[in-house]
Amino acid sequence: MLHIISLELAASLSVAYTLLYVAVLYLHPSSRPTRLISKDHPTVIKTRIAAVSFASAVCAACTVYIGMGAHDSLVSAAKRILGLTMKPQEVVWSLALTATLFAGPLFEYFVADRGWMDFPRDIVHGLFAWTGVRNYIAGPATEEFVFRACIIPLHFYASVKPGYIVFITPLYFGLAHVHHIYERTRQNPGQLAQACLVSFVQFTYTSIFGWYASFIFMRTGSLLACIAVHSFCNIMGLPRVTGRVRGALWKSVAYYVLLVAGLLLFTVQIDDWTRSATGYEPYALRR
Repeated sequence: MLHIISLELAASLSVAYTLLYVAVLYLHPSSRPTRLISKDHPTVIKTRIAAVSFASAVCAACTVYIGMGAHDSLVSAAKRILGLTMKPQEVVWSLALTATLFAGPLFEYFVADRGWMDFPRDIVHGLFAWTGVRNYIAGPATEEFVFRACIIPLHFYASVKPGYIVFITPLYFGLAHVHHIYERTRQNPGQLAQACLVSFVQFTYTSIFGWYASFIFMRTGSLLACIAVHSFCNIMGLPRVTGRVRGALWKSVAYYVLLVAGLLLFTVQIDDWTRSATGYEPYALRR
């Protein structure tokens, strides 16, 4: 396996990327939530999007510099190292695979709740509000860019085995969400224990999602596939695993049957639907 940097340097840079991504959220006064202004305020959101975009560019420049070959152009090196190639087929299959996990919730929204009637309105209200831009566009794009496209190559360069990369690198992604403890206690003083519990749960599921996103990135070599999957998961939220679906009993039965069937389909097809002829190969990253 190609060895360019030490594991210590790869880990140190990954921690630095994580700290930078979080730190820029608080550097500007307009980006800091207060007891009077929440993190959902348009000014806070816009300032933070600009800040993390800058942080993403810095991280990308560092990673590309490390992996850029002597005869590389900047554009070709960035495309190869950061997974910036256009692979529409990989994006579609990755989304289809992810959708199997949400077969039940999709049925509940479109059929049980007849959400297909409100779908265009929900898209407009969800994606074009500033909270939607943050949650479904800017957030997934910058997080996947830094925690997949910038951090994963560093561990390839340090000769870390692909299996370890899938399970280790998402921990940086999980740690990046611990800062929400500060935000929650700033807006709700005296609720430290609750803030810690919520952040622990968030750390857990973001790390688990990170395993999946890292797997997608390494199998397909497509950053866009990771962003699309991340955005889709943010839109869907966590599937319900208890309770009844509104309406007739058959809707609840159908929901849970589809939930289980979707999980089975996911486990059966995860290899085939993420197979790519031009996946992310560590041996393509040459100095």
